[in-house]
Amino acid sequence: DPSRITTPNLDRIAEEGMRFNRCYVTNSICGPSRAVIQTDKFSSRLAKKTQPIEAGSTRKQMPALTSIDLRRQQRLLWATLNRPAKRNAFDQTMTRDLEQLVDWLDSCGDQVGVVVLSGAGNTFSAGDDVGQLRPDDPQAMTSLSLRRGAVYRRMTELPQILIAAIDGIALGGGFVCACACDIRLATHNAKFGLPEVTLGWPPNYGVQIVQSIVGRAAGLRLAVSGQSISASEALRLGAVNEIVPAFRLHEQARQLAETVLALPPVAVAAAKQVFTLAADGRDEQATQSFLQCLQTTEAKASIGKFSK
Repeated sequence: DPSRITTPNLDRIAEEGMRFNRCYVTNSICGPSRAVIQTDKFSSRLAKKTQPIEAGSTRKQMPALTSIDLRRQQRLLWATLNRPAKRNAFDQTMTRDLEQLVDWLDSCGDQVGVVVLSGAGNTFSAGDDVGQLRPDDPQAMTSLSLRRGAVYRRMTELPQILIAAIDGIALGGGFVCACACDIRLATHNAKFGLPEVTLGWPPNYGVQIVQSIVGRAAGLRLAVSGQSISASEALRLGAVNEIVPAFRLHEQARQLAETVLALPPVAVAAAKQVFTLAADGRDEQATQSFLQCLQTTEAKASIGKFSK
């Protein structure tokens, strides 16, 4: 029962965070256009996203979505992209559904700790639904492209750990979506790539996210060749953390999720935040997160075991 999960009162810790002299950190994952994050705001953000539910309060209900199926098991959420006839390609409805899901997850760090994202029909996602592109309406296409890039960036900032369970293809926006997750498990028949150039245009969002995972050289090769790569090549590039047989994909994701969920939730959320900001190469943010987590009951208990 998520309501029984307790986390420390971080108000005093947040006040301690104000002592840092407005150290600014820029996350290179999201590129130059991303807003600068101030470390004196980090404590309050982390506390807000992981604070326990007070007695008598109303939980924010899980959204009812059209093209993404949701199934919750305590603090584990299974999310399935569900447009198998279109190989789970992102149309406007699925984009809107993903935005709503991210909105909900961002507000309920106490209710959900891990999300396993997969695709229906032995396919992760073919990317954008090309049939819905409108060259004659550049304003609408600009808005849609920016929305998709923004929602994937927001996925990298969520307090939950996102596990992508990938079977079949993860191409274009589908590959970006997978790279926006924190951990990627893939089957032996999974394929990855950025095929947009074969259609006549370059990748239009998420380039920084992909580059942060595979590096500039490998990312550029995928983008300019349009060729897909195998699961084993993705593993070599770091785009995949582990390859598993198809029949074990969801079980392996569940076991990994349970491992994460058994750990102190505040520490897990802080660890993700540290790695989200780590690309800047500065240690102030990591140090602040470390000091915050030292105040938790779990951390003190761990220290106590070594102090005896």
